[in-house]
This record gives sequence, structure tokens and C-alpha cells, in this order.
Amino acid sequence: MSDLLQVEHLLKELQGDAALESTGAFTLDLKEAAPKLSQFQLSDPFQYVLKLVQAAVAGDATAMEVRTGTADVQVTLHGVGFSGTQLSNLLYYLLQDDQARVPPALRHLAIAVNSAVATRASEITLRSFDGQEATQVRWRRSDQVRSEWKPRKPVVQTSFSMKRVLSDSWKELAAKINQRDVLSMARGGREGMDNEQALIYDECSFCPVPITLNGQLLSGYELGVPPVSSGLFSSATRALAQVFRIHMAENPKRHLFELYRPAEEGRLGLAPPSLTHCQNRVGFAGDLSSGETFARILVLTADFSERRRVRVVPVQDGVLLRSGELIWDGPGGVFYLTADDFGKDLTSFRLVEGAVTDRRLHQVGVEFLDALEKFVGASTAGAGLDSSTRSRLLKKIEAGRRGQFEFRNRGGG
Repeated sequence: MSDLLQVEHLLKELQGDAALESTGAFTLDLKEAAPKLSQFQLSDPFQYVLKLVQAAVAGDATAMEVRTGTADVQVTLHGVGFSGTQLSNLLYYLLQDDQARVPPALRHLAIAVNSAVATRASEITLRSFDGQEATQVRWRRSDQVRSEWKPRKPVVQTSFSMKRVLSDSWKELAAKINQRDVLSMARGGREGMDNEQALIYDECSFCPVPITLNGQLLSGYELGVPPVSSGLFSSATRALAQVFRIHMAENPKRHLFELYRPAEEGRLGLAPPSLTHCQNRVGFAGDLSSGETFARILVLTADFSERRRVRVVPVQDGVLLRSGELIWDGPGGVFYLTADDFGKDLTSFRLVEGAVTDRRLHQVGVEFLDALEKFVGASTAGAGLDSSTRSRLLKKIEAGRRGQFEFRNRGGG
């Protein structure tokens, strides 16, 4: 364990006032720094790779490449650059009292490095070209070294590389052979993925920046399901049922209506779905080539009258946060939304519960109810609902306007 890197080793080269003053912010006693940085540690240290995704999105990257193995990790953010001063003093940006002064992409990168250390790294290297200077900073247990970097191509970019402790590399290799599906590993399937790969695969479907994971482009996501569950009936059976007008049980997860709101100018929002099964949608024509992203996607599900809540799925800079529930008397559904304008914890991985969040979600809920009223009243869209469904929906809309809004994180805490 002699080569095991720890947070203290990322700080010890910055004890001199000159180095700290180069941030233009403040100086800090090193003894105070490490405990404060512990506030930014992630519950799962391997989530550092999600912070790198967030750095890419917040920095308006054009693409992101991730390669992970038993011995090391290599991540490249194309189109995102940082200065040498920013890289050298990286962790000190987390300790500023006014976090609003820290660029979001830089803050995400700092949290990534701060957490990556806890994965038992032996060496972390950042390289960046911001269009003017190209800098490399390497942290090891023995020292921190800043030097000039000569990228192969003089284009704006940032790369993160980490070497795992040698003993852990052998353990990881053994785990791959003994515990994970070797065929799935060869195919790039979920069952054969390591920690970093699985996190990106599971949590980054809404990311608007293209991510290449070990040479394979990360697929997008589908919204909703077909009207009738494909698991219960064959396609031939469903076709015959339509011909002879035989009633088949509708899948409660089917989307009856989807409302898409574009992201604000200058911001990257939710990537559009690669496929949506919903025929009644507003704000999205299905054109993936437009490059449009969304601030929120509000969904009415077929079981809207059977539940008293909306599932809230927040996304911050391309990464899924902890989902929650909006408790109300309105129609049930799902709110997919960017978390830019919501309060979040220090790691920005979960929404903060309370009156401010409730008020913001109340605004979103009212927007949803207004759109549903127009949907029901429109002759073309409304014709897709039978009289019973229309009646139930109108009652839920009215109840939603009268009731209270309360947001709760799933899992408590």
C-alpha cells in the first residue's frame, strides 16, 4: 500500500502562500483543507466518473471518450479546456465560500479527482489545452508535478487518467475471470462491465454529449412502451386483435401524452429519446438530427388515475440524480427534468427537499396541468381518449389545481 494516493498528497505541494494565491481567491491552512474536502466525497467513490461526465456537459463538450481496464482509466473531454492554474490548484476551488464563483465544469472536475483517490488510485494525471496553454499535472504519493504538455492535436481538450494500485489490478482481473460473465465482457454487455462502465451505462442515458465507452457509442433511451405489453402476446396475436377489435389489456406504463420543453439558450439539457412510443406529444417532432435538448419532459401515463404521485427524475449535467416523488392529487406520471434551477447537496447528486423545491415543482406541475387541459380539449388529440378516460383526466386535473405539492426524495435521508 506504499503507493496508495490519498487526498493529503494532492494538497501537500500547495502549502506555500504563492501557490494558493495564484487562485486569486484565498489562502488556507492545510490542516483545515482535508476535513473540509471530505464533505465532497461521494458515497460511492467510483461515481467520480459521473462527475467527469458532468464536467463534460457543463463545459459544453463535443464528445467524451472513456476507456477503463484492470490497471488504469482514461477519459477525454473533447472541446473542454482548463488553465494550468486551475489544474494545479484544483481542490482548493471546492473550499471557496462562494461556490457560485467556481465554473460548474471546474467544480465537477475537482469533485471527480477528490473522489477518485478513494478508489485506491496510485496516480492521477490531468492534461488540458484551453486554446492558449497546454498543461499536465500529475499527482503521486511522493509529489505533485506540473509541466508543459504537448497534445498530439492542438485542439481544446482535457484528459483524466488514473492508475490503480497494482495489487487491486490483479484482484480486479481475478474478479473478471471468476465472477463476471466473460461472454458479456467480450460483447460489451452490462453483466461484464466494471464499476466505471456500469455507472455510465446506468446513469447517463439522458446525457446530451455523445459518450464512447471502451470503443462503443453509448445508446440513448426509449420513452414509454407500446399500448399492449409485448411480453403477454405475440405480434401476430396483437395484429389479429386489432383486425377483429378484440379488447386487450393496455399496458399501464404506456404514455398517453408527452410534453417537451426546450432547454434555455446556452445550456445543454436532456437528450431527446431515440424512440418514443407516444403518439400524442408536444414540442418534439422526433428529429434527432436537430441537436435540440430539453429542460424537461413531462409524461402522462396510462395509469394516471390509479396513483396520487408523480415520479420525479432529475438530471444534472447529463447524469441521473436520485429520483423522488411529487405527492399531489393531480394525475400520475413522470417528470424528467434538468436540475439546474433546483437546490442540490454539495456533491450535486440529489435535490434538496423543502419549500423552495416544492415551489419550483409546483410551477412545473401547473405547466403540466395547463398542457393536459389543452390536450383534452383539442379535437385531434382528444379523440385518442375514450369518454371515460377524458372524464377521469379532467377530474384529476381539477384535483391537482386544488391540492398541495410536496417533493420527497426516494430512500429518505
